Amino acid sequence: MWAGTETPENSGNYTSKSIPFACSKNSPIACDSVAGSALPSLGYIYSFGEDNSKDIFLLTSKGVYRVVRPSLCNYTCSLEKETTTNGTTGSTGSTSWAQKSNRGFGLVVMALMASFLIY
Repeated sequence: MWAGTETPENSGNYTSKSIPFACSKNSPIACDSVAGSALPSLGYIYSFGEDNSKDIFLLTSKGVYRVVRPSLCNYTCSLEKETTTNGTTGSTGSTSWAQKSNRGFGLVVMALMASFLIY
């Protein structure tokens, strides 16, 4: 999976980076791997959508999957928001990242979709 960032905004200058993905350790759906790889086997992606809570979902030939925060898939991200014991959230990154995260997340989802459409 690849993600892209345009810097500065509206410049037409993009940089891309390969980003890892995996199934959550708490997934209620059995997560099969692609033969010879640690990557999850999602099958064909038919559609994606967003619910009222702004969660992103993928409808694939193997099931319905929700895009979750990196820590649920054993990845570490210094910019991920943490949930505290009192239910509030705090940011481990800068304010500027929080302001850009929604746009960046959209790019990641679009990159994910494009990578599956190519294969």
